[in-house]
Amino acid sequence: MKSIFLFFLVLFSRNTFAFQYELRGSLGKDPKTQKEIGFSMNWSEQNGVCRGTYEDQSYIGSGILRGINGVSGRLFVITSRGLDKNIRTMILATSNLKVEKGEASVPISFTIRDAKGNPLGTKLASAKLIQGNSASKIAQLQEEPCQDGFGELAGFCGVYSGLITETSDSQNRCDLLSASKVKLVFDENGELGLVLGDVSEILQTPIHRVGRIFINPSSRRVDLLTRGCRELVGTRFDKDDCKILNIQGVFSLFQNIKHFVGKYSILDEKTTQSCTYSLTLEQKLE
Repeated sequence: MKSIFLFFLVLFSRNTFAFQYELRGSLGKDPKTQKEIGFSMNWSEQNGVCRGTYEDQSYIGSGILRGINGVSGRLFVITSRGLDKNIRTMILATSNLKVEKGEASVPISFTIRDAKGNPLGTKLASAKLIQGNSASKIAQLQEEPCQDGFGELAGFCGVYSGLITETSDSQNRCDLLSASKVKLVFDENGELGLVLGDVSEILQTPIHRVGRIFINPSSRRVDLLTRGCRELVGTRFDKDDCKILNIQGVFSLFQNIKHFVGKYSILDEKTTQSCTYSLTLEQKLE
C-alpha cells in the first residue's frame, strides 16, 4: 500500500490531458463460475502520466486508475472500491504502444494485492488498445476530482504543506521533522496520511497512513485513526508494540485556497508513550 499512496501523491494534477485511450480484454476465467472476467480501462496521458477509470466483473468492480508511461511500457495502479473485500489494489503492466486509428492487440500482466500489499496472484493476458474512447467520462473526472462520495469534503483532496510543529514527545520517541519534507496527503480514494521526504523517491519515501473518511461526510472536520503493530518510520517506538495514529482537524476554503488545521498524534499502547504535532497547512497545486 505504501507505493499506492505515493502514486496518488505524485500523480495529483489539474492539467487537461491531450489523449484518451481505452483498453478492453479478459483477465481469464473466474475460478468459481468459470466465466470470462471482462475488464475495461479509460485514461488520458500527458508527459508520461496516466489518469482515468477502471472496471471489471470480478476483482475490483470499479476503481480509480493512476499510472505512468515509461520507456519499458505503461504501469497502472488501480484502487478497489470493493467487489472482493480481500482485494485492495491491482497492478497492471502493458506496452507503451500508441494507436493512431482503430485498435491493436497488446499483452498485459496484472497482480492483485490485499490490504497489506501482499500479492494474491499474478497472471498474463491480452487486450485491445483503442484510441479516443470515453472522452466525456474522463473529462468529467479531470474537471471534478474527489466529488463522488466526498460530501462536504468534495474537491478538497490533494497535497497540503506548511507549518508542522512538535507540541509534545513524552520520551523523545518521535523525530518526524528530521525528514526533508513532511506533507499531508488526502487522496482520491478518501484516505489521509503523512508523507515524510521527497515525493520523487517513490520506493523510499516513508508514509504514515492514518485512515479513510466516511462516505459523504456532512462536515469538513475529520477525526481518523488507525492501529498498527509494526515498525513506524520516523519514530523510536518498539517495532513490535502496537501504535495508534490519529489525525484530527478541519479543512477550510479561504480566498480560493484550501487549508487544513489540526493535529497528528501517535500513541504506543503498551508503554502509553506518545507524541503530538500541530498542523497548519494549505493545499499545494502540482
